[in-house]
Amino acid sequence: MRRIVCVLTLAATLAAVGCASNSPSAEHHEWRHHEREQEQKITLDQAPAAVQATINREAEGGAVTEIKTEQEGGKTAYIAEVKISGNSYKVKVAADGTLLVKKNEMEDHEGNHEGKDEDQGHNEDKD
Repeated sequence: MRRIVCVLTLAATLAAVGCASNSPSAEHHEWRHHEREQEQKITLDQAPAAVQATINREAEGGAVTEIKTEQEGGKTAYIAEVKISGNSYKVKVAADGTLLVKKNEMEDHEGNHEGKDEDQGHNEDKD
């Protein structure tokens, strides 16, 4: 009888721990909410002059359709959506105007990657 009680107690404990680890914590929800608050839509003229210059250069005369700010590691990055000759691009720029990423969204969805991978830490300048 004692063995059955121990087994049942162990099974109940494991079940409770398993359920608790699968449910998102309040802390996780708070972090995701805080992350969403960190993104903010802005207009081009609200961005720093260096950011404006980089976005305009990379837009190559195309239309800037949206700009938002994003916090990464305590630093602000600016992400612009740009239409160039009917193609949609995302242009990501550091607060100092450094180009971080430029990707053709259509090619990216098809599995081709244009531009640089932001994890490589390179700058892509087109003159």
